Amino acid sequence: MLACMAAFAVETAHARQGQMGTFYTAIRNAAAEFSAGLEGGAAVAVISMGAGYVLMSDHLIDEMIIALVEVGGFAVLDRGRLEQAARELRFSTSLEPAAHAARSIGMSLGVLAVVTGTFEPVDDFYRISVRMIDVQTAAVLGSYTADVRNDNITAFFLGPAGRRPGQAVLHERQAIREFFSLGVALMFDGGRIGSASDGRIGPLGIGGIEPFDALPGMGIGTSLWGIGAGFFVDATFAKLSLGFIGGSTSEWVELHGESEIQNGSFFALDLSLLLKFPFALADGSFSVFPLFGAGYSRVLQTAGIIFHGAMDLSTARLKAGAGGDFVFSERMFARATLLVTYRFAPVLHEGWGVGADTSGGFGASATAGIGFRL
Repeated sequence: MLACMAAFAVETAHARQGQMGTFYTAIRNAAAEFSAGLEGGAAVAVISMGAGYVLMSDHLIDEMIIALVEVGGFAVLDRGRLEQAARELRFSTSLEPAAHAARSIGMSLGVLAVVTGTFEPVDDFYRISVRMIDVQTAAVLGSYTADVRNDNITAFFLGPAGRRPGQAVLHERQAIREFFSLGVALMFDGGRIGSASDGRIGPLGIGGIEPFDALPGMGIGTSLWGIGAGFFVDATFAKLSLGFIGGSTSEWVELHGESEIQNGSFFALDLSLLLKFPFALADGSFSVFPLFGAGYSRVLQTAGIIFHGAMDLSTARLKAGAGGDFVFSERMFARATLLVTYRFAPVLHEGWGVGADTSGGFGASATAGIGFRL
């Protein structure tokens, strides 16, 4: 009995698939439907077809453009201009935008209407839904939905292994992938930290240096400047970077001026998380973005520092500045950033100073590198 029911279910599914058309037919039917809602020759743009896979989304957009021209008689924005607009306006052609976002994109493109759609798995078949939105009023001028069969052509555009509907990538993951990048960069970093002032300063009998009373306005500390390299992981509105920096140190005693004590060296690890807000310029090949966030600089090794025993040179930092990306190609870009940093007060080690305090200091950080969009 169960075998008969299973066989019947399979036969029913095959029959249903046989009655369904291809997505090519569905797209041309949608174009014919839209021609009744907007006069021929009107300027239209196909801004997105969310299918979970970029290859499928791109193919659906191309076919919709052809159908709107041949069947609907519309003046459709060409694909090259659409890709340029996607870079400038920071939207994805593989995701269906909200109605208000679609309207804003259409107004920027100078068209009368925009077309968006989705292509989603339902059991063992797919459902395509397309709509045309009036740019001026945000009203839906037409919509079309159809079930299409999962044939060999559909399987090809959904992946090299002909993935089944249940294996389709989530749209949210696709959005992350499209705006995700990795890169490497050269780094320049430096600043002043570790002012210990007031109270009684000294190693309290350690190393044969006797403690002394600090005069008003007197302080000791360290300046660090170095170069290095690292990598960054980048999303649309955030940047995580990790770098290794080595360079020179200058210890100083300050009293109504400044005098250098001794030069040394250091090696540190720097970790930062920054928020960024990109703005595209010109044709989208260049973008700028303000940056602000926080980081932590961990000094791993020092040499030639007299007062190294006084304080831990590892500190948390605030960072603010700006950066810019120059796009070489769809996947590759160059990036430069310039930041002002503030290092928080370091911690005095136990046994150093009586009643002494510490303060932070300002510095600067710059990077230049190459990134690759995934």
